[in-house]
Amino acid sequence: MPYRLDKNLVIQKGNQFEQDPIMDDQALVIKTEKGLYLILGCAHSGVINTLNYVIEKTGEDHFCAIVGGTHLGSVSKEQLHKSVEALKKYDIDVGTVIEKTTC
Repeated sequence: MPYRLDKNLVIQKGNQFEQDPIMDDQALVIKTEKGLYLILGCAHSGVINTLNYVIEKTGEDHFCAIVGGTHLGSVSKEQLHKSVEALKKYDIDVGTVIEKTTC
């Protein structure tokens, strides 16, 4: 799945603004025998993008818990619905997405 960036996140270069490639977004992954624990920073690059990247890098796709900023507090209802529906497709232990919606 290709990574999609939030078009509202921009950086200033001189007198111009351009889309921020979010090269400094961070998350912590803890790999255990039970599965992965994911601690999100601000998730500016998107919680779904972050999940896909973690799966790509670890080869693991079971998440015991996802904790931290999902950055979904400021998105449209349509985007929130799409993100929630996308999250349902991942192997995440029920009831373990704990969030602070913004950074």
